[in-house]
Amino acid sequence: MSVMNQKTNLHELLKKRGYDHGLISTFTFSPRFFEQYALERFKALRDSDNLTVFLDRGQYEEIIEATTGEAWAPRQANLRYLVHPIRVPGVFHPKVFLFANAKHGLLVIGSANFSKDGLGSNAELVSIFQFELNKDESAQPLFQSAFQYFADLVELWPSKEAASNVSDVRRSVPWLTDEIGSPVDKGLPVLISNLQEPLWPQVLRQLPGDIDELSLVSRFFDASPRMLDSILGGSNSTKLNIYTQSGSNTLSPDWLDHPMYGDGRMKIHLSRYEDGEHSQQLHAKAYALRSGKETTLVCGSANFSTAALLRPAKSGNAEVLLLYPPSAVGLMKPSDMFDPMGTAKQLRNAGQLGYVENEPTEPESRKSELRDMINEAILDECMLVLDLSMVVNDVQCRISQANARPVTLNLKGGGEGEQKLDLAPALARKMASTSSVVQLGHKTDDGWQALSSPVLVAAPYGEDGGKKSKQHRCLQEAVESSQHFTSILSELCESDDETRLRNFLTHCDIPIELAMKGMRKNGRKGGGSPAGPPTDFKDLGRSNLRRFNQLHDAAVSFLARHRRKLEKHVECGTAAGIPNYLHILESIIGLLRSQIERAVVGLESEDEIILTQKEWKDTRDNLSDYYRELGTLLRLTSSEYVATLLLEEKRSVVCNGFGSAADDILTKITDCLKIRERINEARVKRLKIETTIGTTPAMFFHTQISDEKWGGYVTTLKALAGELREQLSA
Repeated sequence: MSVMNQKTNLHELLKKRGYDHGLISTFTFSPRFFEQYALERFKALRDSDNLTVFLDRGQYEEIIEATTGEAWAPRQANLRYLVHPIRVPGVFHPKVFLFANAKHGLLVIGSANFSKDGLGSNAELVSIFQFELNKDESAQPLFQSAFQYFADLVELWPSKEAASNVSDVRRSVPWLTDEIGSPVDKGLPVLISNLQEPLWPQVLRQLPGDIDELSLVSRFFDASPRMLDSILGGSNSTKLNIYTQSGSNTLSPDWLDHPMYGDGRMKIHLSRYEDGEHSQQLHAKAYALRSGKETTLVCGSANFSTAALLRPAKSGNAEVLLLYPPSAVGLMKPSDMFDPMGTAKQLRNAGQLGYVENEPTEPESRKSELRDMINEAILDECMLVLDLSMVVNDVQCRISQANARPVTLNLKGGGEGEQKLDLAPALARKMASTSSVVQLGHKTDDGWQALSSPVLVAAPYGEDGGKKSKQHRCLQEAVESSQHFTSILSELCESDDETRLRNFLTHCDIPIELAMKGMRKNGRKGGGSPAGPPTDFKDLGRSNLRRFNQLHDAAVSFLARHRRKLEKHVECGTAAGIPNYLHILESIIGLLRSQIERAVVGLESEDEIILTQKEWKDTRDNLSDYYRELGTLLRLTSSEYVATLLLEEKRSVVCNGFGSAADDILTKITDCLKIRERINEARVKRLKIETTIGTTPAMFFHTQISDEKWGGYVTTLKALAGELREQLSA
């Protein structure tokens, strides 16, 4: 059944139209149904290359058991679609299905899980909304609330991959976040959740008055009726009508001992639910609250229980409800919706309940005895990246797939955060083609001793993982915000993937930073520091020299393109543009320092380095270009940009706009100057140039880093640095 008592075939609805994106929250989830039926037959899913399923942690662990077992196992979990587990004290229980593209949307909210029973055989209560740009936009506020709910989930239960998927929806479907132009339909329901506050107090605030009569349909109930005092506020006049199904509910005989039942204010109705000739299991949850002559309807995922209605997610279940105002409900009778076949019989004695002792009174999530040590596991080509929540030492990582022998790798250990494991190409290809599970522990003579909860490996953008490549997603995320750009550029600069870095430098532009603040320091774990190069550079050894030269053209193009943006700020910039200027400057200097560090690590990698004449010429010329660019940037900033701003703006405004940025800029440039000393030492002690008659010492000749030019260069930079400090002194 569906809202307002109209039957809806969810299968046909999901087969009707394709969408680019899908966000699904559900409690019960069957990968077999999802992969073998839903992905094949539902156009809403089949056409999407961005599917994320948010589900209860206990259900997630059942998927993992299947993945590592010998029977049927998921093949596409975290490849074709992403599953994101959420652990709460009770159960993660909301049922929200959001499908969208640039022009259309489909939203389903109610009691139905995204499962075979939920979409087909159960007696469910769901609300369905559709959106079409410029034609039917009445439900846009509700779509936006649903999308914000998913955004809140990835903020409260972080996941890089889930957050990336949600961000992709935000970029590709502007109407989910754009300002709403048309007036909001007063009959449109409001979506409420208990992520921050229990549901029932939110419901009460929306009522036009006190509750005169509460009618509800539910399958699950508390073991005792003590919650009634909290729900009804201790009123002695409120009436209560409960609709449920005999033999499948959790109403205990204790409910019949409550005074409300004794004095006739509580009535329990037992109904049958059928679809044609087929009996249905009741799974709907809804509440009709009458205040005077007006009725407010509330429906969704929450059963009539304390964990669902009276607790926030941090201490109970995670739930959502839709609240329909009286104007939308009109003269509808609760019995027409809660007992659609008119089969309800009023309970006369406890024997009619069909109550089974020791049955759970709410859906249950099994609790793992192991610790959640791995926040996330991501396959990145031939590397497994683990995001650890705690310090680990002397442990191993086991990689498991169905019907295959597990592979055990030693973990380096160390602090919490990102840990990387190199994979054999054959193993990486297998992990990119079928679902994999990782777990930390020890391999002993008696078998595997597990220490952490297992986690599915995410590889959603591999060769079999969807239409969008990881590189394409990376570029999209970079241009979304300055924070993403800086993080991604730093990561690529310090990686060994020159192809992705070259593509990034060639195609990606620095986004505008609007916040008035100084230059940010790079806080990414594992990043470079003035004291030394990134660890990844050291691992690459001498090959850094080859990569340094191969990336030069793309780096120079990037530098020139974005220096022109800085020059435009000089020509017509105001104090309001300082944050954007600083962000561009930070990105350029970060790239320059990264390239210079890459070169010096290559030169220091061996006791003796022999290069051809061309290799050395390319290296010294490229280094000369980078140091010359540093001087150009400092001159542009001090003598032109700041000097021009001070002619047009108050000194205090300019100083506040820069904040500590001047010191940050000069520190980074000083770090680069110090590296030249290491380059010169490596040239003298380690480097030889191969010629037709043998090897000769390496010379700088007349480049910017030669002894004859270096002294004057440093003097000029010191003068520019002093000028900048003086200009920005308060």
